[in-house]
Amino acid sequence: MRKLIGFWAIAVVALMGCVEFERQTIVYRHDVERDELRMLMIYEGIHGKSTGDFSELRSVLLRPRTFFFTNWILEYDRDDWVRELEHIDRDRDAKPAAYKVAYRRLIKLMLHNVRVDNGAFYLNSEGKLSGYQQVTFSRVSELVSAVNQMVNVALIHGELRSEDVLLASSRSADVIRSAAYTSHQWVRVDEGELRLRVPLSNHDYEAFQREVQDDATWQRVIEAGLREVYIGGVAEFVFGEYGHSQTTISMDVFDGRYIPNMLPFVEEDGLLEPSPDFETIIQRFVERQLAW
Repeated sequence: MRKLIGFWAIAVVALMGCVEFERQTIVYRHDVERDELRMLMIYEGIHGKSTGDFSELRSVLLRPRTFFFTNWILEYDRDDWVRELEHIDRDRDAKPAAYKVAYRRLIKLMLHNVRVDNGAFYLNSEGKLSGYQQVTFSRVSELVSAVNQMVNVALIHGELRSEDVLLASSRSADVIRSAAYTSHQWVRVDEGELRLRVPLSNHDYEAFQREVQDDATWQRVIEAGLREVYIGGVAEFVFGEYGHSQTTISMDVFDGRYIPNMLPFVEEDGLLEPSPDFETIIQRFVERQLAW
């Protein structure tokens, strides 16, 4: 499970944080004609490990930053991408030129084609601090191509090891490297389907199945709608249905006790708003008219 999360982190950005939320709902819509992927992100039961975490909380909805399930495991933070691009441009170490070119291409596409529109903090039906955002990915086909190129180049040049991919062992190393040399599509967005495609030996796929069969987090992901198949030596993990432009994914992501320790700071800063009418928000989201 940890390696699957780690692999996704390579495709996006991985950072751990101290602020947590109990539940996240993502409504995403793939607009094929516009080559655009829009996501309405709803976080419920937001709280911190300590009251000192409020500065991180404020950054979530007050600057271009968003998170994808499992308590901040996957994060898009525009400021981090800017710093990373500056680092690459200054970097004079021995990293392969092809790796730098692919990484720079990915970062520039992310900076120019990912937009985070922040909503507001509010109290959900249980009186718990919650919030929402919209994330828009433009030129999706180019972004996906850049992600795939980045993973392949990183594998070819040793910046990403085959054993870091999912539960790959030495049995899958040759399969994974061969896939990289043949421009494997690790991520695909097809008419509403989001796919992660990982070449694996049958042995390693069976090992993965054994590891996750009793994993509570993985079971919640499956219940949220993830499908998995193993065909032709490739494990595929799929959200959404082909031909369905809109999909809703909702999942509990925290098992601990909710503590309302962030609410006083949100109220003090005047950031708390009345509970929104999500039926109206979702309708405006569908019609591409959402703005706040």
